[in-house]
Amino acid sequence: MVASHQIRAGRVMIGMGQKELADAAGIAVATLRRMESDDVGPERSSFAAVEKVCGILRTAGIIFIADNGEGAGVRLRKNRDGPGSST
Repeated sequence: MVASHQIRAGRVMIGMGQKELADAAGIAVATLRRMESDDVGPERSSFAAVEKVCGILRTAGIIFIADNGEGAGVRLRKNRDGPGSST
């Protein structure tokens, strides 16, 4: 599962606000805030809600990098479409 900081960083990297991402995922802004919170995180949200948010971020060009001993992170795909893209 992705970490709260990965969701938060991915959203910021593509230039989406919390309301915009929550609306696109069909969830409440409060749900997204909890997902992005280091105190609560995505593991306390429904699997379906987390998958919707991550799917939107992936479509917009975010690649979630698993913790491989160096820490989990995100990367922005070179060629991308969707919110925040300049193409």
